[in-house]
Amino acid sequence: MAATFTHGTVGKYRGHWRGRITQIEEGGARHNLTKMLKDADGSPIPCEDKGNKGKNAAIAALTRWRDELLAAEGEAEAAEARSASLSGVTVSEYLTTYLGRLVSSQHVERSTMTGYEASARKIAESLGGVGVTELTTAQIQAWESQLLNADGLSPRSVIKHHRLLSQALKAAVEAGQLAANPCEGVKLPKNRREQPHAMTKDAASKLLGTLAAMPQGRTVAAARIALTSGLRVGEVCGLTWADVDTASGVLHVNKAVGVGGGGAYVKAPKNPYSVRDVPLTPQLRAVLDARRAEVMAEAERLDVLPTPEQLASCYVIGGLDGQHVTPNVISREWGQLRDVLGVTDANGHPLKFHDLRHTWATIAVQSGADIKSVSAIMGHADASMTLNTYASSDADARRVAAEKISRFMGEAPRHGEVEAFRLTGTD
Repeated sequence: MAATFTHGTVGKYRGHWRGRITQIEEGGARHNLTKMLKDADGSPIPCEDKGNKGKNAAIAALTRWRDELLAAEGEAEAAEARSASLSGVTVSEYLTTYLGRLVSSQHVERSTMTGYEASARKIAESLGGVGVTELTTAQIQAWESQLLNADGLSPRSVIKHHRLLSQALKAAVEAGQLAANPCEGVKLPKNRREQPHAMTKDAASKLLGTLAAMPQGRTVAAARIALTSGLRVGEVCGLTWADVDTASGVLHVNKAVGVGGGGAYVKAPKNPYSVRDVPLTPQLRAVLDARRAEVMAEAERLDVLPTPEQLASCYVIGGLDGQHVTPNVISREWGQLRDVLGVTDANGHPLKFHDLRHTWATIAVQSGADIKSVSAIMGHADASMTLNTYASSDADARRVAAEKISRFMGEAPRHGEVEAFRLTGTD
């Protein structure tokens, strides 16, 4: 039962009207509350030693004050009732409910939800049995330290898991179910930005030549497209022949294939900036022409030649049945092809499919291409991301820059030009 309040009284105090209300607790304890009364505009209500001037205004102010107290008490009682709904609820149970609400809202991508579910499982391994209302900052800090040090997770992975837990607990705070979010006091590990893994220009050129000489199956074609356009693997999988606009000389990137919720699905690209037109360079045209020839040759062997309209609806690296290929399949098959060909980045690390996109961007920046144009082709939100990620990723580029600066500042004198200091006789 919430506390109750008397109707209160008004009285004079040092030239102004003052109100007094008694708060009566559930157990009967009484507390006297006093307050200088003010008009609706916030100005104190004056009084005179004699007479009741301003008393009606004071009574009205007293009523407003009592209403505010009643409203605050009602909200506190409601918050307590909401908080009680989490009493005895474990972190694991709460996360299951929270993710269920996200699914129902349909505001979260299926691929994103798959990542959330993976994080929820990792959280549940150590904190799942802890009551939500009992969870402390120290427990969360210890758990994240264990992930980083004992389990060997990267700072990026730890931060990802932390964000889901914090996001869920923040929702409980906003709903009045928790007084505070224990994640807010946790010190996160530093997430060091890794330089993108990319091939050298010569290695990329050699790889393109090797791939061009091979049958243009889906993975070979996908790799060539990524390396000559900078597209993400999901975007490559989402390309249809209708997106190849030879008349305008562009490749329309307007969808992607995502993976989540138990399967693959076609979705909008990663962000609004990812809906873009990529120029059809001679290299990219050659890739698409070769892939189209491969598809038509296969159709002729099967005696299922498609009409132009039917072909337009087919996926570039899919089959004639109109079905798309999933990014997981392309990444796995690329890993096998990469190992056979011995493809590595500039530092000798195995090159992932996504690194083909990094290679395109790195070479574009090295070649002196306009950063804003590279950013637009990549589908980045702004040019600063492109600049920060790729402008200094290549050792050769850094060496050339250093040499240019050295020439600008003037070369150091050669050994034969050094003049020795001589004593003057006064030193």
